Amino acid sequence: FTEKNYKESINSLNKSLTIFRKAGLRKPIIDVLLEMMVIHINFGETDEIRDFIDEYESESQIMADSGVYTGVIDCIIYYLNAVNKQAQNKELPEIEELLKDTNFYEISEIQYISWWILGKAAEVSRDTDRGKRYYSKAIETINQVGDAIGDESYKKYFLNKYPHLVSLSS
Repeated sequence: FTEKNYKESINSLNKSLTIFRKAGLRKPIIDVLLEMMVIHINFGETDEIRDFIDEYESESQIMADSGVYTGVIDCIIYYLNAVNKQAQNKELPEIEELLKDTNFYEISEIQYISWWILGKAAEVSRDTDRGKRYYSKAIETINQVGDAIGDESYKKYFLNKYPHLVSLSS
């Protein structure tokens, strides 16, 4: 994934956001905002993430399952604070417990993304052991989601959305 792809992806997602906003489609809006935050984190581009968080929280509060989105936002804020070397507003054990709470969090892509973001925060903090543990949880989570898919061809397609996991598990 190159810088050119990064810029093209962000431009395309911005166009989608415009369409979804005009139509008032909240779920696609928060999905695209989350995708944009993940892309920015992946490339270490953090300047716009706070604005995305504000809109994301505003849109997700209206939705019935907004609690799930709170966990991923906590992870993103934790990551941003690690990048900016600021005090954390939530402690890691609190965030980890939330991600492990099956009453709150179903095994899902959102849970995977949350563990992955914590792994990125650990990288920024140069905490290799914690990063490996978080990436391991991300891999475990996405494989559990994949295992729940009955159709093998769709499962393969789904898991191929996460090619970077292969390098993480090595």
